[in-house]
Amino acid sequence: MLAWRAAGYCLRELFGDVLGGIRDEFETREIAEAEEMRDITPPASVKSKPTPPKPPKPPAPPSAKTIDADPVTEQPAGGSEFVLGDFLDEIETVIAGAKDEADVEEIWTDFDAPAVLETEGHADMIDAAFAIKTRRLAQLSSLNGG
Repeated sequence: MLAWRAAGYCLRELFGDVLGGIRDEFETREIAEAEEMRDITPPASVKSKPTPPKPPKPPAPPSAKTIDADPVTEQPAGGSEFVLGDFLDEIETVIAGAKDEADVEEIWTDFDAPAVLETEGHADMIDAAFAIKTRRLAQLSSLNGG
């Protein structure tokens, strides 16, 4: 019997394509014994439907934040100073997420870049801020292939 089982294993290994997945009686019994039926349903506490995670909220433009100025130093109360590069990067990042021209205009109004740059003593960078806005409008324009 062991010789025939060994021959059966060899036939399945060497000529599996010819046998087409046919199994003998002994192999079928071995598989049935090895794989007893087991309950795979989750316990009652896990059956509740999981909720997907919520996406993070987009960053708010700086004009949406309330900044109280210190009356003595006339600097923002938190002691943070204006950083030109961070301000322009933030404008570019938020405007890059705009879906259409109306969104770009709304974001531009919220940032009020010309007034902020003028107030902070960077009037020479107003053209750079306008270039950011113009570049995104050009990307969204249907004349440029959007």
